[in-house]
Amino acid sequence: MRGRKMPMQSLLGASELRGFYHNNKTKPCTCVGFFYERNKMFKWFEIAQNEQGVEEVKGKKHNADIVQYFADVGHAGIKNDETAWCAAFVGSCLEKAGLTSTRALNARSYLKWGRKITKPVPGCIVVFKRGTSSWQGHVAFYIGQSDGRIKVLGGNQGDRVKVSSYSADDLLGYRLPKSKLGSKSNWAAGAGSIGVIVSQAETIGEVIDKVTDISQRGGDLADKIGGISAAVSWPLVAFLLVIGLFAFIIYERNKKVDEYGI
Repeated sequence: MRGRKMPMQSLLGASELRGFYHNNKTKPCTCVGFFYERNKMFKWFEIAQNEQGVEEVKGKKHNADIVQYFADVGHAGIKNDETAWCAAFVGSCLEKAGLTSTRALNARSYLKWGRKITKPVPGCIVVFKRGTSSWQGHVAFYIGQSDGRIKVLGGNQGDRVKVSSYSADDLLGYRLPKSKLGSKSNWAAGAGSIGVIVSQAETIGEVIDKVTDISQRGGDLADKIGGISAAVSWPLVAFLLVIGLFAFIIYERNKKVDEYGI
C-alpha cells in the first residue's frame, strides 16, 4: 500500500525550504569567481519522499514494498513487514540512488557510513538513540528542527513511512556520503580556477619578470640563495602557483563539506 506523494512544500516548512535552497542553489564560488551548480535535492531524498504512505499490513499479509526494502539491502530472506525496517528503508533509498548503503538492519550502523557533518541539511541521514540498549537506535532523513525537536522522514515511524519528530537529546549524529578530494565540485572548481590563471599567463609572466629583475639587482642576496631567483622561469612559478591555489580550493571545499556536506 503506497500513499499519495506529498509535494516538496508539504514536506518542508517555509523556514526549512529557505534553509534547503540556501545551501543548494547556484552560488558563486569564492575562488576566482568560478560558478558551480548544486543539486536542488539529494536523489535519495526524492526517492524517500515518493515512498510516503507505505505502511505495514495488519494480519497475516505483508506489504510487498516493505519486504522489497529488505531485499534491496541484501536481506531477501525476510518476507514480513514486522521486522524493524527503518534501516532497510534508508538503505533502499540510498541503493536506488546509486549509493552503497551499510546493508545492515541496525540503525546505528549508519554512524560509520559516509562522513560525519556537524551542520545538518535536509536529506542528510540522522541517527537517534532509542531504548536502553547501546545497540538500539533509529535512522531517517533530516528535514529540520525547532523547539528541541528534530523533524525527519523515515520508515517504521508509526509502522509507516512518514514525517515524525524526535527529541534532539536523542541525537547521535548526522551523515552524508563521502565526497571530498575526488568530488566533482572540487575538480570543477579547480579546473575553473586553472582556466582563469592560464588566460592571465602574460600578466603573471610580467609580474614574475619584475620580481626576477629585482632579485637580480640584489646581487649579493641572489648569490646567497644560490641564484635561484634568476634561474627560475615564470612558467614554472606559475605552475607552482596553480598547484598551490588548487590545493587551497580543495582545502576550503572540504571544510564546507565537513560542516554542511556541500
